[in-house]
Amino acid sequence: MSYLEKPEQPGVVETGDETSHSIEDVGKVPLNHVEQKGKLIKVLHVPTTIKNMVSIGHMVHQGMQVQFTHLGCFIQEEGKVITQGRREGRIFILEIN
Repeated sequence: MSYLEKPEQPGVVETGDETSHSIEDVGKVPLNHVEQKGKLIKVLHVPTTIKNMVSIGHMVHQGMQVQFTHLGCFIQEEGKVITQGRREGRIFILEIN
């Protein structure tokens, strides 16, 4: 379950094709893996983008560690894996509840 609210100021996200998309909401999204729990904060809800994207820099700024391998990626907080993702070609897909 995510917790969203309207942003304090209007904003946009620009994608790789230089298209601007309006930010509709800002909130928290839980990350769960086995018994560990974490959450991403200040997540932007941008409904006009085709895919959901996660900023690695944003996760690192929140104190998380991100590790990529040829098999997938692992997100850790305080030394414990809080979620992981599988690799599909050049894309990593996170498990988010």
